[in-house]
Amino acid sequence: MRMKLNNTKISLNNTRLSLNRWTPADSGFIWWDASDETTIRMQTGVSEMMDKGSYGATMTQSVASQQPEYDIVRQNGLKTITFNNGGGSQFLQSVISSFTLPDFAFAIAFSPHIAGSKYNSIFSYSGDANDFQIDSGDGTVWLGELRTAGYGNHFYETSGDYVTTPQILGFTGDKTNRILTGYKNGVEKFQITDFDGFDTTNDSFYIGANRNVDRFLRCDFYEMAIVPIHEKDQLHEYLMRRWGIV
Repeated sequence: MRMKLNNTKISLNNTRLSLNRWTPADSGFIWWDASDETTIRMQTGVSEMMDKGSYGATMTQSVASQQPEYDIVRQNGLKTITFNNGGGSQFLQSVISSFTLPDFAFAIAFSPHIAGSKYNSIFSYSGDANDFQIDSGDGTVWLGELRTAGYGNHFYETSGDYVTTPQILGFTGDKTNRILTGYKNGVEKFQITDFDGFDTTNDSFYIGANRNVDRFLRCDFYEMAIVPIHEKDQLHEYLMRRWGIV
């Protein structure tokens, strides 16, 4: 690009402009992206999904019958991971020795197939204290519920439908002000006070299963990330744009 300044006039010759849009690569603590096949390892199904964030929390599944399927459904032209398409107990798990975050924003993009049990979960976290999971919340329709040990249970919706759609569920954990706020597709849905965080040791993360690993969700998983709290809006906008969610 060449730029010529004549007083207040600017002329651009052979100009190529590019917009560097935000992604979780800029500051993500944890980032799992089903569409990035360079992070996926296959056996019978998906046996590994590497963490693109700073924690190195790789998701794994060594049992062949519990490995989810890859690239049988695409969303907005991108590859996804499908869990429990014909029923079963497919899930991915990551175990890390310590999970301590500053104020953070969490969001997961996915599409549930059916509600199933109200405990069927897209994502769960099991540690020494203050576990949580995002589950159906209802045995008939999908509502989306943040179910926690220590901070109560909170619904993203109070009514649902048999037909489920791509969505982004998430929350911010503001330990500084002791507030947890839930969001769906970037819109605030609930707020929890007296929030002290999820900091524990001996932690496990699950995609496709609840924290007890006895309820499994039929769903397509797209992408999930945990970033600093001040990047909450960028995270939701990024996921909505990338996966075509409105």
